[in-house]
Amino acid sequence: MANNRYEGFGPATANKLRLLLGMEELSFTDKRQKTLFGKP
Repeated sequence: MANNRYEGFGPATANKLRLLLGMEELSFTDKRQKTLFGKP
């Protein structure tokens, strides 16, 4: 179990856990949500 806010970005927390478990780190290129509903 991991807190979603540990790294300030949920997928980064998942990557930290993956690394601790000896797994490969995943790449996340766009870390910011541009709009609330995905519309410009």
